[in-house]
Parts: sequence; C-alpha cells; structure tokens
Amino acid sequence: MCEFRLADVSAPTLLSPTIIPQDTVANPRSPEEPFYDLVDEMPEFPGGQDSLFSFIKRQKRPDTCAMGRIIMRFVVEKDGSLTHLEVLRGIDAEADSFAIRTVRAMPRWKPGR
Repeated sequence: MCEFRLADVSAPTLLSPTIIPQDTVANPRSPEEPFYDLVDEMPEFPGGQDSLFSFIKRQKRPDTCAMGRIIMRFVVEKDGSLTHLEVLRGIDAEADSFAIRTVRAMPRWKPGR
C-alpha cells in the first residue's frame, strides 16, 4: 500500500532532511525568479491521485527493500519537473534510494497556479 499526501511546505519538520546533493544544485534559482510555497491550485500528478498511486505500484521494489512510510519533499517547477528532492523521514538507505528513484522516474506534473 502506498500513501501520498501533499503537505504544507511551510510547516516545520522535526527531523533534519537528507538532502540529495545533485538535486539541490541541478536547477539553481535566480534571485529574480519567484518561488511560490502557497498556490491557489496545488500541483497535480498527470491523471490525478489514482494515476499517481498506480504509477507508484508499478515500480519494481527490490525484494530486500524494507516496507514502511517514507516522507519526502520536492519542488514542482513551472515546467512540471521535480527538483530539490529531500527525504525528511526515511526507513533505511535502500528504501530511501528506491523512493528517490521512483520520484525521479515520474512524468512531469501539472504545476500549481
């Protein structure tokens, strides 16, 4: 079973995030480019949440990968690409890596407005 929820990015986190370095610098923002953490319409996976759940279930989880809840944070860019991936609360290195690979494999999202 997978669970996906959009969360308030301004809410404080109790744990320090595990930042994936190549994602934090791969798409640097210019100071002139606005960043919106509150939008009228939240970003959406193409086809909605049912399609998102279906996409996640189709990913091949290694047999040795632990099961559990992994909490991640990422930014949906204007073009729908996902950047700045962070594992806020993970399980172990293998499961966290699988979650990151799954998010990286996602198609472009419909950005928020």
